[in-house]
Amino acid sequence: MKVLLIFVAVAASLPMAWISLSKIALVAGALWTRWISYNTQTRKNTHFSINNISLLNKVIYFSIAWILISTAWTPVDVDTAIYAFIKHAKILIIPLIVYISTSEKMGSKCLNYALYTQIGICIASWILAVKFSANQYLSGNFVSLNLSGQNFNIFSESQLDQSIMFVVSASIIWHIRNTIPMSKWIIYTSVFLFLTNVLFLANSRTGYVLAIASITLAIYYLPAFKFKWATLVMAPFLLISTLLLSSQQFSDRVNQVAHEVQSTEQPENLKTSSGWRLNAWQRSIEAFNDRPILGHGIGSWTYAAKKAEGDKGNDVFGKGNRSNPHQEYLLWAVEFGLVGILLKIIFIYSVFMSSKSNMPQYSNAINAVLLCIVMAGLFNSVIFDDLIGDFLLIFLALCISAGQEQKSFIHKITHEN
Repeated sequence: MKVLLIFVAVAASLPMAWISLSKIALVAGALWTRWISYNTQTRKNTHFSINNISLLNKVIYFSIAWILISTAWTPVDVDTAIYAFIKHAKILIIPLIVYISTSEKMGSKCLNYALYTQIGICIASWILAVKFSANQYLSGNFVSLNLSGQNFNIFSESQLDQSIMFVVSASIIWHIRNTIPMSKWIIYTSVFLFLTNVLFLANSRTGYVLAIASITLAIYYLPAFKFKWATLVMAPFLLISTLLLSSQQFSDRVNQVAHEVQSTEQPENLKTSSGWRLNAWQRSIEAFNDRPILGHGIGSWTYAAKKAEGDKGNDVFGKGNRSNPHQEYLLWAVEFGLVGILLKIIFIYSVFMSSKSNMPQYSNAINAVLLCIVMAGLFNSVIFDDLIGDFLLIFLALCISAGQEQKSFIHKITHEN
């Protein structure tokens, strides 16, 4: 079982095929752990066990139930509904990982393995960047070197996914720096490499937003820092100003977004990232207004958006019914109505409340991952999407489990003394 947990932790950073295998293994491992615990009558009484009625577990199980209930009125075919259910149901990763890892007391170790894997991937990404720069230098183009448009991904299919992974990894390492078994220089160097990769090598607008927000949160949590609320305003302003002057990638993407938003009324702008999103969000609101309480049902976003778009639906959103609005909350609003929105809000709240029962450093790490999930969801269907959704849920579950494990260990030591 310990090998299985380590496999799940490491697979979160690998290609989608490995993640799929790890999820199958995770379900099998949870069933096996449960069967063993009943047969040996040594069931663990953990805070996040499968039978526990914690708020986080409640909202996850109720969300799955509501998703299944919505099949009663969804207009899409069975294949599309099953496809959407599998993607939505990945939130079960949290209780499954927490249950197994807490039972095996492997939360901290698995989280460490997951972070070691991310450090290795980050180093590999930097090696690609250095190799590209060296080739440019040898060919005489180093003076005009421009990394814009270059791809230094390792396993991720997009720069978006890798940039989110690097920001989350940097945040976790920073917040648990006093407990993770690494020397200080490795910790600080790793955080530096993660964030500079996102801000100076990547071409991801979501990555920039998350990096700025995560750095701001890290400053806010510094114990010796007095002006905490001022940090929430001043830190982003100073970071953005510095990046506009020092990062060509960042500056180019900001200008690109401004141009795309300004020209949003032009038909050809629907082919740009910002233009497509703005139109999809508008159609999502129209679709939500059509069925605000219950929603259109599981897997119905594309169907509802095309209906709102009219004759050009297939041209804008493609054939079939497997697109999404690149916005987590509008996706749930359209498919699951006000009930879905409420479930999303309670999910965020329950994760935040679960952090309060952990050690402070792990509590901060959980909140840092939650911040990335919440903010990335404003621009992408970040939990619904493959690979990055799995990554975020696995790392969130590992942080929760590791925090519970550390708290139990300290509680035991305190009572023994």
